[in-house]
Amino acid sequence: MEMIKLKLYYLGSFPPPYGGVTIKNHILFKNIIKHLNCEIIDFSKIKNKNLSELMKLIKVLVSRSSHFVIGIASDKRRENFTRMLYLINKKAMRNSIIMIMGGISHTTIVSKESYKKWMRNYKMIYVETNSMMTTLNNAGLTNVKIFPNCRENPGIPKKEKKSDHVLKCVFFSKISKEKGVDTIIEASDRLVKNGIKVNIDLYGEIDDDYNTEFKEKILQNQALRYKGIFEQQGDNVYYKLQEYDLLLFPTKWKNEGVPGILIESKIASLPAIASDINYNSEIVNNGEDGIVIRQNNVDDLYKAILLMYNNRELLYKMSLKAKKSAEKYFIDNYINEIIELLK
Repeated sequence: MEMIKLKLYYLGSFPPPYGGVTIKNHILFKNIIKHLNCEIIDFSKIKNKNLSELMKLIKVLVSRSSHFVIGIASDKRRENFTRMLYLINKKAMRNSIIMIMGGISHTTIVSKESYKKWMRNYKMIYVETNSMMTTLNNAGLTNVKIFPNCRENPGIPKKEKKSDHVLKCVFFSKISKEKGVDTIIEASDRLVKNGIKVNIDLYGEIDDDYNTEFKEKILQNQALRYKGIFEQQGDNVYYKLQEYDLLLFPTKWKNEGVPGILIESKIASLPAIASDINYNSEIVNNGEDGIVIRQNNVDDLYKAILLMYNNRELLYKMSLKAKKSAEKYFIDNYINEIIELLK
């Protein structure tokens, strides 16, 4: 019997808009097609009622010659898709890999026996952290490996040591209380009151429910500046980050996954002060390439910023270690293994 040659499809959402999931899908697809023929089926188009994209998806899902890279963001959509693929095309499933993105996705999988049964049929499940893999392994899923929130190596040189006395901090995320912006503002108020020379620039879309309060607060504090939504083009985010001394990321969001900004700040030699929520402490090595604030309150953030302000030698050493720790997040470390699985 003649062996059927498999056709590879990447199923997921792609930019625009640019977000954690779409960026990860874009980077992985871009590197896969350097080695293999692969075609995108864009779930963003399907969501926007693109009938031709939907019909193409239906056609490939039932084909005996299909296999997939699956990069679906939503927990519910991923579960429903996995169940459907299990029921209609197990052969394709056994030749496919799925990328798990999101802070609590793995806990959803292990909480349902049927979901675990379906997931066992994938050739490989890729998760973003060691603790995610351990959780799935302990639940009996052995087809699991780590593929972190990778970036391509932009070849950005390490940041030079600065002599400027003003500590320049930056926040890159959604402007909301969930992301800890209120904590940053209160800590900044205290720093200014105590004569600490600090500037804090904030980039991101403002949450509608926080818009009025946020704009009132920053007008009352000379150290705070809202810089709008950063338009990412190529590697410009790394050069922008290198204008600063310190990333602030005191997020409180319970579904926080592996934030891309924590990886990008490492590449830019920027130490981070991050909250101890979900996987932040697996990304930021406390006391080495940044600070993990355990209580995630105003007092802890204030003390962490003050420590960096008063100890610039420690800040510089952390920046060098941040740059070094970025190496494990380059896609070149993982792509060959993925290509071998997909051949």
